[in-house]
Amino acid sequence: MVGARGAAGAHTPAGASRRELGQAIAEVTSAILEAQTGDKALQMIADVARKLGAAAQATVATAEPLPGQMVVRARVGETAEPELGPAV
Repeated sequence: MVGARGAAGAHTPAGASRRELGQAIAEVTSAILEAQTGDKALQMIADVARKLGAAAQATVATAEPLPGQMVVRARVGETAEPELGPAV
């Protein structure tokens, strides 16, 4: 799950254009093909989501084996808290 919140600024567009989306997909795909995996790849995905959504912060959480539990794996942005770990 990737979530983003908060406007980055009044001058920032509300959403991404098709070109920006295509560039973001290419960036993430390239990183994965270059063997960037795990938390480093999730950090990049959070950063791309934040930029595309013109958000101040983005978070990536992954599901845990127990139903209903998730773990925060990456956070980026102006208001991102540095700690990662369990989430609801």
